[in-house]
Amino acid sequence: LKKRKDVEFKQLVNGELTAEDGYAKCSGLLSRYQDINAIWCANDLIAEGALKASYKKEKIVGSDIFISGLNWSKKGIEMVSSKELTATVGGHFMVGGWAVIMINDYEKGIDFADEGLELRLDCFDIINQENVEKYQKILTKREWSTIDFKKFSKEHNSNLKKYNFTIKSIMRELSN
Repeated sequence: LKKRKDVEFKQLVNGELTAEDGYAKCSGLLSRYQDINAIWCANDLIAEGALKASYKKEKIVGSDIFISGLNWSKKGIEMVSSKELTATVGGHFMVGGWAVIMINDYEKGIDFADEGLELRLDCFDIINQENVEKYQKILTKREWSTIDFKKFSKEHNSNLKKYNFTIKSIMRELSN
């Protein structure tokens, strides 16, 4: 934000990860700073509370104010779909799955050291108006058992030279 001359950071607010606290904190911010036009929330529940506070202050979401959340919660995705939230960011819940695959491979004698000690995971993606329909269709089913995780394992896929731990790879699996 410091690099952006067209953005003025108003305030960082700490709080609970609840809709009620999001409402309370956002109500205070909107009273203190009437010109706020964007709010980034640490989770979708806080974003839900911020949305309610924005409505109470008669802000037009998507025009006067833009609100984003985090976690890809079912409610968060629904709020993006209904244009109440600008976006929700998520996918980080897959990191545990990637770790299990690497631990399994390591236990089978396949060292992941060649991947480097700083394995960078492309585990986040933004759900917004451009892609919400696709993500909503796939993620609301929550059919994780349909994913063939062996495709991501070097033990079970000898042709695999580098791990492909990306949200896009999981989305391909879920859309099959």
